[in-house]
Amino acid sequence: NMESVWDEEWQKNLVGAAMENVKRKITPRQYQMFDLYVIKEWPVRDVTGTLRVSAAQVYLAKLRVSRMVQAEIRRLESKVK
Repeated sequence: NMESVWDEEWQKNLVGAAMENVKRKITPRQYQMFDLYVIKEWPVRDVTGTLRVSAAQVYLAKLRVSRMVQAEIRRLESKVK
């Protein structure tokens, strides 16, 4: 149905815009850890080995960036309503 397709596309664009806004506010390293671990779903040991960071740094980046993205999504949604 067209409405569900529209809603899905809207949500993708919203998340994409939120990610871009957050990406500008964090360090490239934080984004890289988040991208590999959360978006690309790499195992944490692969992220730590590739980027030469600790598991704690990866988990912290995930937590911080996830919270920022959620807050940015809420901010963008409130501008539309």
